Amino acid sequence: SLQRYKEVYNYLPSNAVVYGKDYEIEVCKDGSFKYLSPALCLTLKEPSLKGIHQYYNAATAIKVCEMLGIKKEAMEEGLQKAFWPARMQKLSLQGKEFYLDGGHNEDGVRAALEYFLREHPDGDVICGFLSRKNLDSIVPQFMRVGKLHTVSIHSTEKSRSAKELAEEFQRAEIKVASVNEYFYDALLNTGNRGVLILGSLYLAGECLEYLSQHYGES
Repeated sequence: SLQRYKEVYNYLPSNAVVYGKDYEIEVCKDGSFKYLSPALCLTLKEPSLKGIHQYYNAATAIKVCEMLGIKKEAMEEGLQKAFWPARMQKLSLQGKEFYLDGGHNEDGVRAALEYFLREHPDGDVICGFLSRKNLDSIVPQFMRVGKLHTVSIHSTEKSRSAKELAEEFQRAEIKVASVNEYFYDALLNTGNRGVLILGSLYLAGECLEYLSQHYGES
């Protein structure tokens, strides 16, 4: 079952299930959404996983459930209980709340920033990236960030240093508010406008491991 990538439609097998033809959604202002297919019409609550892209992920999952004959009640329960660590996961450290997202490619970073900046337009973003990552298409997406903080990643030797990352942003004329060795150092430099940490699954794992070891959270 495919989503909205029309560029691949010419290469699909004849029995493919296609978004916009076999199923689609309408997102409502209150966060709920309607799932529509030739045989089914459902109004559902906002998915537990955050971000506009998660509505389309939910629609694809519902289409599969519909094809398997799964009951509506089971679909609703699944959407509300779905949990994916480091996908706009809400956490706290010493009373400071933040979102953690493992987005590390163009689409993942865009989706995380779109959701976060819609909810917290003046928020702080803490990011770290691997040295092998090509950031040409990723860096421009941070233009709208109010306060940007770079960090080094210590769970892998393949990390860009916080300083190197800051220099990449500055070359693109994106202001960097602080340069930090560790994510928890960067948190100290953030305000109360909302905070997002993203850029690498290694960084996400480092955050989760730190919280587990020091505060028993996971």
